[in-house]
Formats: sequence, structure tokens, C-alpha cells
Amino acid sequence: MKKDANSLLHMAITGNYAVGVTAAHLAAVGSENGDTALHIAARNGCYPKGTTTADFANVKNYWGWTALHEAAKSGHFPPKCTTEDLINVKDQFDDSALHTAARFGHYPADVTVEMLVKAKNRNGTTALHKAAFFGHLPPDTTLKDLATTKADDGQTALELAIESGNLPSQVNLLDVLSSEYYTPRLLLAAALKLPLPDFIPFSDLVSFKDFGDNTALHVAAKNGNLPSHVTIGDLLDNPNHMGERPFHLAAKRGTYSRANYCDFKVANDCGTTAMHLLADLKMLPPNRPNSCGSPTASTN
Repeated sequence: MKKDANSLLHMAITGNYAVGVTAAHLAAVGSENGDTALHIAARNGCYPKGTTTADFANVKNYWGWTALHEAAKSGHFPPKCTTEDLINVKDQFDDSALHTAARFGHYPADVTVEMLVKAKNRNGTTALHKAAFFGHLPPDTTLKDLATTKADDGQTALELAIESGNLPSQVNLLDVLSSEYYTPRLLLAAALKLPLPDFIPFSDLVSFKDFGDNTALHVAAKNGNLPSHVTIGDLLDNPNHMGERPFHLAAKRGTYSRANYCDFKVANDCGTTAMHLLADLKMLPPNRPNSCGSPTASTN
């Protein structure tokens, strides 16, 4: 039996199947890493004659990953496999095989943006979200497609495309920020990529927070992408859950040329001041004055 199992595993790798070997034979044989021989065949694109999509859909490895997910990862789909087949097969995390295809950029010939939107997991995350984050959007994907496709927590595929730098080539980020699809939530991702334009109101910079209570103001300060209308006084407010003000993050970059010495004495909830950060980075703040009044409220 052991010899037969090893032979089947070898056949799955090479594609040299003995007469009478079927997908069912491969599905019944496990490897040391928890895959079945059918998963290995899917990885290598080596299938016995007569293999169908249904053979792949019902076989899971030790981790709950179906052979069809493995085929979606490798791009070696079984004969006559359709996008609808991929939508209907889920793994242990409720991701469809189309989510996997979108992550790795391998699609059946009949894939459409609408089908990517249709495929949802238990959190409402669609295959279009995956494609947006990993950079495998279909060529006909539009800004509207990305902006209107939302997960249960409200996250759009557009946010992920901006965050990962995978906007469609015909979509310009600055244009997005002035479009009908603009929302303050997009700024958390946009602040990673470019200096935020001055037409963005300050209220939008602090209106949405991530899980760490960081606002777009924190992200922009950390990455040197602040609008010019933001003042030092603005950066000294709005602490995140660690008590870090945006100014603490700006200090790490050395973008504090318009701050005064007193501003560096503002501490986070752990007692760490911008002065401590500069000391760790072996950087120097502005010259120390004779006394410190209230923090400056202007960058002029």
C-alpha cells in the first residue's frame, strides 16, 4: 500500500499515470505536508484523463484547502472549469477559489469584474478586494467598480488599490480625491502615496481612524505627505491609542523645521516626547530658548 501511495504521488508530480488511475485515487492519498496527491497534481497541472472540476471541489487537504484552490493558485484549472465553479467552492476561511485566483492573478477565460464582486467570504470581502490589493485587476475594471465594492466593515476595493499602489493605469490618485467617489476614509491610504492636496479640509484628515486610532494626519505626518495648511499646533493634537501625536511621527522623519523647541516637550501616553525620539535617532531639535511658552500654533 505504501508503495502504491508513493507511486501515485510520483504520478501526480510527473503526469505519467498508469492505466486506470483516476482523480479519486489521487484524492485518497496524502503526502507528508498534508496535501493529497490531487493537490499536487493541481499544483503541477498534471491530471488523469477524465478529471472534472467536481473532483477538485470536494477534496481538501489537512489545512482545509481544496484542490480547486490549489489549481486557482497555480493557474492549472481542470478541463471546462468556469468562474462560477470557483465562486461556489470555499475553503476553511470561507474564501472562494476565485479569491485565490484573484490573489495570484490566474483567471478562467470567462471571468468578469461582476463575478469578482459576486464572490464574497464571511466578512463580505470580495474577490475584487483581493485583486485590488495584489494587483491583478481585470483590464476593464473602472473607478466605479472599485469605489462601490464594499466589505461588511465598509472597506472598499478602492482603498486597497490605493494602499497597495495598484490603481488601474487609467485612474489617477489625485483625480480620485476630487471625484464623486472621494470619502475621507480614502485618505488613510492616499497619505501613504503622495502629498495630500491643499483642497482636503483638515476635518477630513482626522475624521476616520484605523484600528490603532491613527488618522490620515498621522499617516501623512509619518510619510512626509502633509498638506501645507496643516500647522504645528494641529500636529500636537489627535493622539492615537498609544498617545502618539502626529508630531511624534513627523519628528521621526525630521520634518519639524517650522517647530520650536517647546513643541518637542509634548509627550505621548507613555511619557515619550518628540525630544526622546530625536535622541534615539541622534537628531537635534531647534535651539533651546530661555523659556517655553505655549506651543506654537503656526508653521509660518
